[in-house]
Amino acid sequence: HRLSRVMDDGFGNPLANWVTNAGIVYKGSMYFGVGSGAALSPFIDNPEGASVVRSADGVTFEVVARNGFDGDPRNLFVLDFEEFDGFLYASVLNGSTGGEIWRSADGAAWERVVADGFGSADNGAISSMTVFDGYLYAGTWSTQTACCGTELWRTRDPMGDWEMVADGFGGGITNSDIATMLVHDGVLYLAIENWTSGVHVARSYDGETFEMVVDDGFGDVKNANAEGLIAYKGDLYVGTWRNGGPRLYRAPVPGDAGTWEPAGDWSLFLESSFSLKLYRYGEYLIAAVANDLGEGGALYRSVDGENWETIMREGFGNKWLNYGSAGHVLFDGALYMGTYTQLGTLPISTGTQVWRLDPPQNDLDNDGVAVNVDNCPTVFNPDQFDFDKDGLGAACDFDDANGARPGPEVCDAEAGGDCGPCLDADGDGYSPQGGRCGALDCDDAAAAVHPGAADPCDGVDEDCDGADGVDRDQDGFAANCRVMHCDQYYCGADCNDANPRINPAAQDISGNAVDENCNGWADLCGAFSPAGAGRRAAILHYGMLCLIVAGARLAKGRRREGRA
Repeated sequence: HRLSRVMDDGFGNPLANWVTNAGIVYKGSMYFGVGSGAALSPFIDNPEGASVVRSADGVTFEVVARNGFDGDPRNLFVLDFEEFDGFLYASVLNGSTGGEIWRSADGAAWERVVADGFGSADNGAISSMTVFDGYLYAGTWSTQTACCGTELWRTRDPMGDWEMVADGFGGGITNSDIATMLVHDGVLYLAIENWTSGVHVARSYDGETFEMVVDDGFGDVKNANAEGLIAYKGDLYVGTWRNGGPRLYRAPVPGDAGTWEPAGDWSLFLESSFSLKLYRYGEYLIAAVANDLGEGGALYRSVDGENWETIMREGFGNKWLNYGSAGHVLFDGALYMGTYTQLGTLPISTGTQVWRLDPPQNDLDNDGVAVNVDNCPTVFNPDQFDFDKDGLGAACDFDDANGARPGPEVCDAEAGGDCGPCLDADGDGYSPQGGRCGALDCDDAAAAVHPGAADPCDGVDEDCDGADGVDRDQDGFAANCRVMHCDQYYCGADCNDANPRINPAAQDISGNAVDENCNGWADLCGAFSPAGAGRRAAILHYGMLCLIVAGARLAKGRRREGRA
């Protein structure tokens, strides 16, 4: 997969717009909800509230709603979007008067649908929405002073009457938030925040009665919330919010109680990590992990939910400002992700960013699976079914159902020549098959891309060595791509291409005057934090000045992470 940045300045207001929470495609355009920290920033005299932006081309954005929709800066965040009966609905956080819901028929003119937290300021936010069985559902976040916990509301006529379906789900105030919802195979699933007994997962077949399939944080009360809830290849997955490192769990659909088990290698998640969101992108399950400042957010991918590869670490190239990915949307064949960054309480904040994740360059059949792992590299088969487990996918293995071709085909003298020709679609003399066909062509649709090709810093790995630019020490980072601005690096930026221990992904050793992570300065300050600052104290290096900032708990930007 390839990452590229499409917006980097908080949509023109970097000190205020610090998180891109929600994403959706509506009437051919991509929409994001933008959270504002302006009311908390000492550098902004006239704070504004949340906004909505849209893009028709994935490159340029326009603001279509601003300042909390109606000039109320207390409408801080747009937490979710949903389309219902032709209208686009947006849910809002307002901790003062209660959460709100707004709607638009064209994405530009907005009207309020729900005010004052369904009549209670204790409902400080409308956290999540979904459509199920002809109803629009909305879940609330309950403030710490509330009496009754989270509430679930629904309606067939959003401008008319709403009915409350559930209140607290038997846990009272401890069940404080419906963080995310999922509709899959005719079942409505809810992930419910609980900081006392751990996150809960509820399900309903009729939208009225619910059963708890998880009520104890998966056996770990530190799993307080769930930022990711998604269906993938016959299983349900939940990614948790957990101080000390998030966790990933799965269960076969329909997610019965007692069937949930840990998934994946948790060692990927640092102790400084706290949130795990899940996206589906083609054949891949994408995990977006949020980390404390100094580590930055990370992206991982998997084709089975168990084994994971790293796409990106260190906060999209800015580990001191980008905690991780917040909202996301699939648009025009790419996955767009908005970041949440350092709140604008410092004059160096760059604001929220939007990044684009493109399919692998060497995806010959455009099914979202790279040719080196695709079990039918020239036949569209995003599900990668292989019933007889012979390594050849069912889409191109015509004997697959009866298992007549056990074992992977090997092209050698005993194979009788039944190997087929070496593929070379772009005619550059290199094949995407590798092996008997020679050095692997990492993009068989581009003749200028192949092993040994000239590789300038242009966002493309022309020489197929895994890095954009010349990578002499083979550490995955190129030396001829040195572009620095405000501690951000692009295209590899290896500051010492003769030492594989020095690159932008390396751990910087404190106090040794060596710039191991290529962030533009050597760490002379050492690792320290003021007494009482806690684990979230961030040491921000700005030139030779060490700024110590004790971070508060992040406002939780959420997006319903999966539709089936």
